[in-house]
Amino acid sequence: MIETLNKAFCTLPGVGKKTAQRFVYHLLELTERHGYDPTLLNSLKP
Repeated sequence: MIETLNKAFCTLPGVGKKTAQRFVYHLLELTERHGYDPTLLNSLKP
């Protein structure tokens, strides 16, 4: 799942590998801190 999210973020303009990793880790931290939201994460699946 992490690799899928990373690839998805890399498709955004101006987002490289490092920035995409930061986005993924931030997203995972938010879901851990505020509760797991399967709707959000499932919507990111291809």
